[in-house]
Amino acid sequence: MNDWLPISSYDDLKVKPKRAVFRFAPESPNGSGGFALGETVELTRLFGTRVCTHWVALPDTDNL
Repeated sequence: MNDWLPISSYDDLKVKPKRAVFRFAPESPNGSGGFALGETVELTRLFGTRVCTHWVALPDTDNL
């Protein structure tokens, strides 16, 4: 697998890869008794209000 790239490089692409994985930053608890959320990886660019920080392209499985 390739190295993680900053999300800005994904946003700048004119043609997005067919498949990619996105990394979201951990979140500290808010001041109102909330709970902390750990770093997570998802298959979609948007994941609620979480901040996406990095991405990596996945291999094109159609050509395997």
